[in-house]
Amino acid sequence: MIHFLLATILFLTSPFPSPREASPLSSLTTFSLSRFQMEMIPGGFYFPTFFENLAPATTFLIEESNGFALLDPPRVYFEGDSITQFSWSVNQFPTSSSLNPGTPGVIPPLGLVSQLQLARNSPLSSWSGMNFCLGTPPLSSSSLALHVSHVWPNMGGMIPGATFMLQPHATTEERDNLLSSIRRQFTHNTLVDLVGRPALSFLELTLGATYFRAERQFNDFNHFHQFFKEPGELTLFLVQAKKKISAFDCEFLTIINHISRENLTAELGRLPQETLSSHRNSIFSGLNFSSSWLRARLSFLREKNNLNPQTINLAKELMDNDGEGFFPFEKWGEFQAKTWRFDLTLPFSFNLGSSLKGQFYISLKQTNLTGKEASHQFNPLLFNNKPYQVIIWQGDKDWQNSNGYFRSGLQANYSWHRDISFYLKLFFQPSWLHFAPAENNLHFWQPGFDFGLAFFEKRRNRIFVAYGLIPWEIRENVNYFLENNRPLGQIYYWSDHNQDKNFQAGEEGPLYRLTRGASHLVSSQLKAPFNHRLLAIFQSSLSAAFTLQLQGSIKETKNNFWVYYKENYGHFSPLGDKSLFILDKPVTQFIFSNYSFGEKPFYAELLLHLWGQKEKNWFFSFSFMAHLGMGYTAFGNGPTANDIGIIDESQASPNTWINGYGRVDGDRAFVGKMFFGFYLRPRLFLSATLKYRDGNPFAFIDSYLLNQEVILTLQTIQAENKKGVKGGPREDYLSDVSLQLSYSWPLTELQLEFYASLHNLLDFGSELSEHVFSGGQRYALELQIPRSLRVGIKASW
Repeated sequence: MIHFLLATILFLTSPFPSPREASPLSSLTTFSLSRFQMEMIPGGFYFPTFFENLAPATTFLIEESNGFALLDPPRVYFEGDSITQFSWSVNQFPTSSSLNPGTPGVIPPLGLVSQLQLARNSPLSSWSGMNFCLGTPPLSSSSLALHVSHVWPNMGGMIPGATFMLQPHATTEERDNLLSSIRRQFTHNTLVDLVGRPALSFLELTLGATYFRAERQFNDFNHFHQFFKEPGELTLFLVQAKKKISAFDCEFLTIINHISRENLTAELGRLPQETLSSHRNSIFSGLNFSSSWLRARLSFLREKNNLNPQTINLAKELMDNDGEGFFPFEKWGEFQAKTWRFDLTLPFSFNLGSSLKGQFYISLKQTNLTGKEASHQFNPLLFNNKPYQVIIWQGDKDWQNSNGYFRSGLQANYSWHRDISFYLKLFFQPSWLHFAPAENNLHFWQPGFDFGLAFFEKRRNRIFVAYGLIPWEIRENVNYFLENNRPLGQIYYWSDHNQDKNFQAGEEGPLYRLTRGASHLVSSQLKAPFNHRLLAIFQSSLSAAFTLQLQGSIKETKNNFWVYYKENYGHFSPLGDKSLFILDKPVTQFIFSNYSFGEKPFYAELLLHLWGQKEKNWFFSFSFMAHLGMGYTAFGNGPTANDIGIIDESQASPNTWINGYGRVDGDRAFVGKMFFGFYLRPRLFLSATLKYRDGNPFAFIDSYLLNQEVILTLQTIQAENKKGVKGGPREDYLSDVSLQLSYSWPLTELQLEFYASLHNLLDFGSELSEHVFSGGQRYALELQIPRSLRVGIKASW
């Protein structure tokens, strides 16, 4: 035993293997992908692939293969937080969207990204989330780089033996008669990327542009074996200027984006008539001044989105295919957000026997939101193809409101001993939301801290533990819910007198409830949400090339937002093993308040990551994550409902709470990812990615007709409980094996590179979506995106 203890102590305290130096401690909580890796890995340029196939601790809640999801609003589940809380930045400029919280406001041209960085929230780093680090072509002082690629799609087909390794849910007969076997896929995909750096003696200037055009095919679940095609375009521009002025390094950055889609939300499985035509424009401008004693950033982001429904006055069948969107009446009209941000950092350091260094900082954000919101005249609702209810809307509305915060604090680290250091983030964050009229105005005072302790920081084996009380950022999804000037809807029972299943004026029956608009009030006891988080990391440098890391975290969320009925509108009635809530009178008001259930939203994660590389020669990464995310959420399956940050009127119904405490949509239980690359011979490089991701939590739905009211409840919890006991199934897992072969051909004044990347090589074709009202039968609705080949050429001179 003594020998074992001595060996352990010597191992933990041994220095780094020569010639390797200790990396900054912040690398413990940051995962990065270098430019070399991005170029060589299949799909490495595409940030959806980064989340889906490469980053160890993330799950991407939209299916991605070969850039398929580049046109979709990204939904990222990271550290157990709501997808609405995920943050984005470019060169450390915050660029998170205010129109669609949790997504990027702008994306830089892909060819200018020199590094993709993902950071946990910790006292080691001043930022968290995703950062696009910009760089210029590593060529002469005047350079130009061109990248063109094209995809050959729909090369799918299960490999021999696939059904032996992976048994499809449905039988052949069921697939032929009940299911849709057409697959989501590209029908066209082209990418052009251009980067230029003019030779200027007085200024370092970089220009970049990306054009991406794709046509995709989605299942049309209105009819068996039907599909619809969606064209889409993505255009990205960037201008970056850098100059040294006296003691300051100055940077000016402008990014312009245009994204055009004809069927927004099709990626979520919505029916074509439920989707929206979307034309989104955004422009970002930022100034950065930095020196040894001051860093200041000032930025402005303007976003504008025009949304129009494919079908006016559309009728919705509530017996939904997958339970993803029971009320798909998304806001539409013209929406605009103007966001100003200012960040100031003042570094300091002292050396009084022990080293103390850090920075004081302030961060200001102010967003003004405006909407010219349109509405349908009415939306009929059917259940099981029978007329049920109708929503009568009160007409178009214009509105404006604002959202902001002022954060100030201290980030510091103190080296108490060669092998012991303390890290601290301490801050205070007032937040505000303002409306006109002012009844729903909100003001929060949010303190926060994150304290960490590091052992053996300069040695080959490092340990870091941290505990934090971390407040949520109050984002603009709260503004949308509380804006009283949005269109108000009145939901009536539908008396279809002529039984033609087409609503006509005068067929309204008794009032059922109100929705949106002035029906939303604020609780006088409302508090700001925050997280308690415990983080532990062990990292060992196994050799000069390889590193092993183990991470574990536990997080509990307090006071996350919730919606309740303002008063008792009904009564409970026992039915079998359930107690159902039945309305006695119309619901006219909802209260925006805090989650009050005894079982709090909870997250636990254990991550193993082994990686190694020889710079610009070879690389390897293997990660395996087991994680668990639970909580009560809005009613339904999928990321737009089953997420602890979603605010929805369905939360108010006690029927939503039945079997409500289950796994959230981002919980994939087990996620394994591996990527590697090496030179087969000089200039010929082979790389591959392999991924296993468990399915998303799912629950079948029971329906009850009591009086006139259709009551929907979850049949079981979604996926497993805390102890792993099975409730509902998981919509099937995703596997992926992709390969890329790259060849570089250097000429006198021209560098050429050719590559071919094959995505979803094995193409198991596993089903992705269950039929929610099948009574517990696992009928699948669609299959994994099939195999595809991308061929590209890069030229620089």
